[in-house]
Amino acid sequence: MEAALARFGRIDVVVNTLRATLPTLRAQRSGHVLNIGSVVGFVTAPAAGPYGASKFALEGVSEALHGESAPLGVRVTIVEPGRFRTDFLSSPSMQFEPASIADYADITEVAEPPLRLQLGVDAIERVEAKLDLVRSELGRWRHVALSTGL
Repeated sequence: MEAALARFGRIDVVVNTLRATLPTLRAQRSGHVLNIGSVVGFVTAPAAGPYGASKFALEGVSEALHGESAPLGVRVTIVEPGRFRTDFLSSPSMQFEPASIADYADITEVAEPPLRLQLGVDAIERVEAKLDLVRSELGRWRHVALSTGL
């Protein structure tokens, strides 16, 4: 980072290297953080638990940073690619655990349990606000998202 500052005098865009660069972005009161996540960090799928968990964590850190850094002129964007033209999910990169675990075979399940259960007015308001924000951003940037399709 010191070499970049010496050569260019400032940092304008950072991709996933927050600890080293955030103090500089705050001091210069500008910059843009791009955190490369995945749509699996917003909507995960079966057999993607550990990967999804890491991307959910990145979403949480990024959302918090967005609110903390906006007053300082630093923007945050989470890039959430879906399926893409790579070999990322090819058979050599995939390893699976057994389909079931005997310890859980006899657990009684609720017929239709919710995936998420928000409790309290504040929880509902926060979730609704996030959904409104995501829907608005998706509408404004849909053309970019669709331009990357297979």
